[in-house]
Amino acid sequence: MSVWTGLLQPPVSALLTGEPLRDFRRSRHELQRRLTGQPHRLTLWLRADDPQAFVLLQILPDLIRPLALETGIRLLHGSDDDTCPEPLRQQAFALDDARRQAMRHGLMPPGDPPDASRVAHARRLLLAVECLALDNPLARAREIMSQLWRPGAPALTGHADQATLGLDGSDDERTALAGIDAVEHGTRNRQAQRRAGHYASAALHYGGEWYVGLDRLEHLRQRLAALGLGTLPAIPLVTPDDPSGADVIAPDGCTLQLFFSFRSPYSWLALDRVRELADRHQLPLRLRPVLPMVMRGLPVPAIKRRYILLDAKREADRHGIPFGRICDPVGAGVERCMAVCHAARASGRDLAFASAAARRIWSEGEDMTRDAPLLAAAHEAGMSIGDVDAALKHDDWREAAERHRADLFDAGLWGVPGLELNRHGRRLAATWGQDRLWVITDTLQQLSRENRHD
Repeated sequence: MSVWTGLLQPPVSALLTGEPLRDFRRSRHELQRRLTGQPHRLTLWLRADDPQAFVLLQILPDLIRPLALETGIRLLHGSDDDTCPEPLRQQAFALDDARRQAMRHGLMPPGDPPDASRVAHARRLLLAVECLALDNPLARAREIMSQLWRPGAPALTGHADQATLGLDGSDDERTALAGIDAVEHGTRNRQAQRRAGHYASAALHYGGEWYVGLDRLEHLRQRLAALGLGTLPAIPLVTPDDPSGADVIAPDGCTLQLFFSFRSPYSWLALDRVRELADRHQLPLRLRPVLPMVMRGLPVPAIKRRYILLDAKREADRHGIPFGRICDPVGAGVERCMAVCHAARASGRDLAFASAAARRIWSEGEDMTRDAPLLAAAHEAGMSIGDVDAALKHDDWREAAERHRADLFDAGLWGVPGLELNRHGRRLAATWGQDRLWVITDTLQQLSRENRHD
């Protein structure tokens, strides 16, 4: 046990994720803004080929229109390997997820991915919105993305471009855009975004904090409301854990699988809520632990770890889950937890052990390389010291973890927490994220409706 892991990391992480430091950063930003005479400014960083940015833009301009807020966009291009380790899976999931979100919230779902020439054209239009500092940039970006992603929409060309952007074809405008390569510009913006603390498209930046996609709009709304910038309309979104359909019983043959990592804070935020969901719908739940990405040779850069940590904290607060006093289990801590969890499965105690261990890791800052917290988590799950000793002498959990990883990838997923709903061996739904539990409940409700009509 290192001094950092065992003694310093828990209080430092509690400080970094705590409200006092967050409020200090916000107050400092507001003071600097006032002293320099700068306006309140919200910036949307987006890729033209991102369907989730298209869905976000359907709500965003109307949400902030009443506010005394200056807005802008920054065009992005591409992604970095260390923040997007499985680009093909992530691209496919982004489209499916954007369609699910749009349909659930009564928005226009994106159509098929546009071809490269249409994306390039939209990129040039977005570049003009950014570089010419046109008014109503978010509304203009919405129109461009709508023409690109709305099913059956024709591409903007010629005079339609000028009408959309308000361009008059003047020499000044042509000179401003001449020689600017949209791809190179988007790549430079991506590098600038990383320096500012983020890496994703459909990301809103205000006052040093990031809010990604529809899922984090409520956090942004609350912050802007506290500043007194104007009357904020309610966000017309269904809540992530909407209890509607709670009385739906899963049909016979349904099972739910939860792909989980002891090093994933989002896995901790999902675990007990998924257990409650499964109990509510009388749905058999199987835990599928996997090794963390970094222990599978995949990079997780500091910029990504920092955002995940702060985002997990605000999501934990949203759900009333204790979080923030952390002891990173990477390495031996993960392996010991995996070994005991694998052994616990035979007696049906794996979910209880995972919950007890994850709480100690992410809320209580206990070092799982030590025997005392590991044994305490096992005892809480109904296991004996002999059970733990026997589990730690075997490494058959490694083969199981590799099977779980392969099944995760087979479901079209790459990260945790991953959820897969099956019936009689047929996949009905697969999704990723602690904020996607509604995908499972919506699928169960659809099954219930279909069964009633049979």
